[in-house]
Amino acid sequence: IKNAKNPYYSSQFNAFHKYLLTKNAQKFIKDLIKILKTHYNSIDMFEVEYLHVLIAYHYKKLNMYKSAMEYLEKLRELDFCE
Repeated sequence: IKNAKNPYYSSQFNAFHKYLLTKNAQKFIKDLIKILKTHYNSIDMFEVEYLHVLIAYHYKKLNMYKSAMEYLEKLRELDFCE
């Protein structure tokens, strides 16, 4: 984690590391949303789509379907923007 030079990858690896240690999905989702907002303009669209799918997946695992659908809707809107 400390050797990652790209701040996006460093923060993403750090979030995954914390999630694997604690298995706290809600904290992981908050970290992913923060990463998405912070690095939205500096990462490519594939990474943005990946983060949307990952956030929606973890919301679905927590039975938070309304929040999951919100991120899936944002993902669909990305397809129309291109």
